[in-house]
Amino acid sequence: MAGLAQMSKASTYVRRFATAVSPSVNTSNSSTKTSTDGNLFLQVSTPHPVSNIRLLRLSVYAKQTLSDTDIAMLQKRIDVQERHHIFWTANNTDFQSKKSAYIQAINDSAHREPTSAEMSYFYKSYLDDSYSRHSAYNTTLWKENTSMLIPGIKADMRQLSHVAGGMINNARERLVDARYFTWLYLKRQITHAFSDSSLLYQAHGVTVR
Repeated sequence: MAGLAQMSKASTYVRRFATAVSPSVNTSNSSTKTSTDGNLFLQVSTPHPVSNIRLLRLSVYAKQTLSDTDIAMLQKRIDVQERHHIFWTANNTDFQSKKSAYIQAINDSAHREPTSAEMSYFYKSYLDDSYSRHSAYNTTLWKENTSMLIPGIKADMRQLSHVAGGMINNARERLVDARYFTWLYLKRQITHAFSDSSLLYQAHGVTVR
């Protein structure tokens, strides 16, 4: 029954993405939710009811302003997030199905609800059975996030060069310390790649997301 309930939730699920706005628009007094992810290039959906993953898509602003190289880099992030969604949809559906079957078996045989000890046994057994699958997921996850580091840093540096050029043209007395900005954006990119709980979720010891 839990599996059917999840399928019903998924079938009625409508992806709601935050609305991207132009950088020139002042939203300080607006209740409109703008594109998340720290920029105006990616829009983020509400969590999927089965996978609990927030899916991504390119904003109109990104399609209009970014180069093909930058769009390809963002598209890779979108594809990676889609793979997370597929994995956790299958995992969570499988977990709920087996949990319901386990509880039903105890109800049928003992005519009662399972005890805490019995449920602990189920959780431990499920973790043991799914360890290899989750381990493979984690390995793939780290590889994918690592592969996006360098392209992400290059994209940030291209944006930085554009911004820095405008600063120099508009205010000649200001000097741009390239080393500082390089470190700043490198730190930002690494932090983003390896601290984002959505993109770098650890599956070991986890039954369901």
